[in-house]
Amino acid sequence: REVLTLATVEGEDFTAEVLARLQNLEEDKVLSKIVEDLYRMHRLVEEGGEREVSPEKVLSLFHFQSTLIRQHLYKDLGLAQRRRLHKKVGDCLEALYGERADAVAGQLAAHFRIAREHAKALRYALKAAESAAGVFAYREAIRYYQMALELAELAPEKDLALKKKVLYALAEMCKNAARFPEAKAAYEGILQLDPLDRSARGYALNGLGDIHRVQGYFREALPYYEECEAIAREMSDEKLLCEVWTDLTNLSWRLWLDAAARGLAEEQAIHRGKVETYGARVLAAGEALEAWDNLRRVYETYGNVAGGERNTEQAEYFYGKALALAEERKLVKQVLCNLGEVRRLQGRYKEALSCYRAYLDWALKTGAPRHEIIANH
Repeated sequence: REVLTLATVEGEDFTAEVLARLQNLEEDKVLSKIVEDLYRMHRLVEEGGEREVSPEKVLSLFHFQSTLIRQHLYKDLGLAQRRRLHKKVGDCLEALYGERADAVAGQLAAHFRIAREHAKALRYALKAAESAAGVFAYREAIRYYQMALELAELAPEKDLALKKKVLYALAEMCKNAARFPEAKAAYEGILQLDPLDRSARGYALNGLGDIHRVQGYFREALPYYEECEAIAREMSDEKLLCEVWTDLTNLSWRLWLDAAARGLAEEQAIHRGKVETYGARVLAAGEALEAWDNLRRVYETYGNVAGGERNTEQAEYFYGKALALAEERKLVKQVLCNLGEVRRLQGRYKEALSCYRAYLDWALKTGAPRHEIIANH
């Protein structure tokens, strides 16, 4: 029971080597007890494989068969015991993983948070959020950014710059996950947090423009982008300028489609010209800024425009440019879906299916749920 109770502190999945350190016992002895008593005799746990953390260190992983048993045992621990044990588990994991501790950053953030080691928990929460965002796991990233915000509030000295940074990252993840009310609240939180910070205001306004644009409120999005562009020029922020020009390229395409649907030829021509103007600015500045995703997005928008004009050859050309950038720079590959649509409309069904499958494979490998849904659709 003591071994099981200690294991519950680490979580649903636990490590034999952590238990050995908690009990000051030899690893082989603890491993034997887990395998013989808990696994083979009582079937309370199951083996979860091994994890190599260095050429010299391989960890033995196990998993609780019953969540209810784990919860029951954990509840028997007093609050002081939990806090003390979570700190010990966190320290053990740090020691075992060494330089690779970031690989279990999410676990470490949770353990140190309960242990009230707020500075450590904050550092690991941010690392876990960044890692999740890097593989498009938006929900997980949101969870860790929210944890980081809570931990930042508990710090004895408030770090305004850090809070703005975390709020912005949280807003971006919520936007990407289509959780628009939460994204809007985070962007507006930045505006309220420090009204005198022009740079932060510019990025927050850009995000608010994005939220309106992707929801189809195109005319409401435009003032946000225009103010953002003015601030970016004022601050000589080339990165922000490139970002807002990219967004204005896409917005102008959407306004072009809207004008075409309403039969407004003159307005349609104006927006078509703006697609070229803003897009050309991004293409001129993007490579020097290494703004690869901005370039990808502009090529994708150019492809959308060409497709709308029934120029399938040019659409394929621009989609191909976007795809090449996505593959070279490990960017979002949603353009495969656009390419599939072009080929489907041409009757090239096998090629279209190949694009859709490649998009789904990418979504599954990266753990990007929103893109997986699109690909399956």
